[in-house]
Amino acid sequence: MTISGDLTEYLVELLQPILDERGLVVWYDRDGALEKPLRATAERLGWTMAPSPGMRSPLAARVEVENQLESDGLLWSNERKWIVYQHGERRDPSWYDDLELIGRKVQKTLAEVIAEKHDLPTLQVAALINERTAHRLVENWDRVFPNRTWSLDLDGLSSALLSLAFDEAGPLSPKSAVLRFLSDPVRLMEVLQNQGLSGTFVHVIRTQLGFGRLPEGDTIKPSVLVRAMMASELAHKKASEYGPSLHNFLPQKTSVAIWSGLAEAAVKDPESRVPFQELARQVESESHLIQQATELRALASVMSIPTVDDRLLEEVAARCQGIAVTESATVLTEIGAWAEERLKLHKLGMEVAEDWLVIASATRLITRCRVAENELAGLQT
Repeated sequence: MTISGDLTEYLVELLQPILDERGLVVWYDRDGALEKPLRATAERLGWTMAPSPGMRSPLAARVEVENQLESDGLLWSNERKWIVYQHGERRDPSWYDDLELIGRKVQKTLAEVIAEKHDLPTLQVAALINERTAHRLVENWDRVFPNRTWSLDLDGLSSALLSLAFDEAGPLSPKSAVLRFLSDPVRLMEVLQNQGLSGTFVHVIRTQLGFGRLPEGDTIKPSVLVRAMMASELAHKKASEYGPSLHNFLPQKTSVAIWSGLAEAAVKDPESRVPFQELARQVESESHLIQQATELRALASVMSIPTVDDRLLEEVAARCQGIAVTESATVLTEIGAWAEERLKLHKLGMEVAEDWLVIASATRLITRCRVAENELAGLQT
């Protein structure tokens, strides 16, 4: 496995000052992901690393250090730079207490190295990079960071980890990852869990997409994501109030627009449209979000709720029954606006009820007849 130059540069920057001063570092790595990068760094700079590859016992490292000291004439040479590595947490007392006194101990995981290098919050980075994720990130560093990491923030790190989770060639945005997940949620949930990245995905959704209501853990219910998207589109387009009935389904208020956009994107995207609409039908059968709609003109532009056509067509039938002549112009204008809005969505590739084409044609015809009638009346006066 080739180790990224980025990682070796991180480690050189951290270790070189210590080794120049003390000559020895005892490194405790709780996750064990830094062994290969440390070995690559030591080999590149001519440092000595113990124990040998594949050895796990602390005694093995002591034996190697003592054998080398004996070979050097029992003198501690300032020319030789040592890294003594232990996969695991430091125990007290440590097997290396005396070596720590000679040199210096370092207790850092890959997450902590990255956080220190880029001045990021350690706890947030550690939440993204668990033990299994750390190993995969080391193996795929150059693939997920194709432009290297001269600077790195939490968004950039999240995008890299999502590309790792979904096997993309480069960074993947949180929004794109959600859409990708919903295109095949059962298979991708299994993939994420097998790779140890499901918790990372959940954390990204909670923090980067403002959906703190999503339960922490290693399991994601796709219906929860879809329901948040549908409810957000209703609220964002002002088809419904931000009332108690929607509150428990929505992300943070500042993120509602993001989730509304996700709902539209899921319907427009050929890859995710069919599985999304299937999930949307299941969600609607349980949650009845359409009942929260109070503004029908705004509802006509909603794409993600599968019962919009039914609700509006019921209203068309109700308003056209026994309509008074004095009200007809207002009613037909309103109904015509709904029809035109639904037909716009049809042009985007969305399936809408065929009734809207008939209704739009009828309202256009009636409107033109009225215009003609008014013009004739004007000619007669």
